[in-house]
Amino acid sequence: MLRYKANVVVSGPGGSTIRATNSLGFRDREAAWEKSPETWRVLLLGDSVTAADPPFDLPVEHTWENRLEDAVNARNPVRRVEIVNLAVGSYDAALEAQLLESVAARLRPDAVWIAFVTNDIHQPPPRIWVSGDQVMVLDVFQDDPGRREASFWLDNLLMNHSQLYRQLRIGEIARETAASTPAREQKLRDAAWKAYQRILELSRGAGAQVGAILLAELNSRASYRPGVIENVHQVFLSWMAQLGVPVIDTTGLLDHAPPESLRIFPDDVSHLNARGHLELAKALAPLMCGPPWSPETCP
Repeated sequence: MLRYKANVVVSGPGGSTIRATNSLGFRDREAAWEKSPETWRVLLLGDSVTAADPPFDLPVEHTWENRLEDAVNARNPVRRVEIVNLAVGSYDAALEAQLLESVAARLRPDAVWIAFVTNDIHQPPPRIWVSGDQVMVLDVFQDDPGRREASFWLDNLLMNHSQLYRQLRIGEIARETAASTPAREQKLRDAAWKAYQRILELSRGAGAQVGAILLAELNSRASYRPGVIENVHQVFLSWMAQLGVPVIDTTGLLDHAPPESLRIFPDDVSHLNARGHLELAKALAPLMCGPPWSPETCP
């Protein structure tokens, strides 16, 4: 399946690093396939918000998951917590389940976290595919998994590097959201529900506990039809309750700061800048008490 290439370093102006991946092929600190006996390992599933992709120039040490890892270890130094960030830009629940299936046995997690954002079950996937010199539009529910994954990959690349495409894509999302039918939305939700069931099955099969973090958008209600955000959040929370998965809901945790000071683009309600990653980690750290969040209870 399509994911980041391992051991990639892309330099920007002045030799600065604007993108790097580790030997596992993820945007994270270096990690080994083998887990040491004294380590409590978390596999973190998510999309570009969790992968910090964008912002490309944010050092991996400053992403919210690595800042959170440092904070938890500083508080409970007896057993080291290692958060392995498996997030990939433009992934949805189905792709996260496929990825987990491919790596869980080797990485031997103690816990699996699902980092959820609204478009994981609401926004249809991009419908573009490149074949040779042709760009084609795909049906949202076409059956070729390779092409569907490739369309996610290309969409993510263009969203981050082409202002023109970004504006066109944002307009497309708005039109699709406005024109979406209940039957279409139900189909998207059915696929996501099955994927989350699969993630739970794979995690428990690997002996891991499961938790979810609902990453609430920054001032996002203007980007969706009224009530959509709240409805999708409630659907996700209901699903996790049915599956017996504890959830940390970040709604309101960052309200102490103006949204525009935390996001990377003025029109982006999800992707955090450096300050946003720092503030999110600070808000989450006190909540990481006991499994599936940490091996130790908080003092």
